Amino acid sequence: MPPKAVHDERLPPLIQQACLEMFFVHVRALLEFLEVRPRKSSDFSARDIAPSYGSPAGEELASLNARWEQASQQVLHFSKSRVDQSRPWESHVDVSFEALTAIADEVLAVWDRYAELARIPAAPKRDDFNLFREL
Repeated sequence: MPPKAVHDERLPPLIQQACLEMFFVHVRALLEFLEVRPRKSSDFSARDIAPSYGSPAGEELASLNARWEQASQQVLHFSKSRVDQSRPWESHVDVSFEALTAIADEVLAVWDRYAELARIPAAPKRDDFNLFREL
């Protein structure tokens, strides 16, 4: 789940923005680890830890690739896609709590499949990430 800090009005806008940026960084990194995108041979992937892990395919892969593209456009550079060019003072990307939760749910559904196959007692599952709702 996305951290509540993204929408916590008690926090300075710069902190809220940093939390949003980190959300997208983590989405991108998880999707790469989960083999939604091709990886560098020097990087670990889910299959390195759980050889029976099956990468997403079909509609799920297409949807997750779109999530990767969205996350990639939101991190580490100033993307024109962040704003509506006719109204640059308004955000073009939906970063509502509901929209971020939908992204997190989609990514964590694949993560849960990996975590089950990894058979590592400490591998967190979706419910373990709920702590971020309380921050």
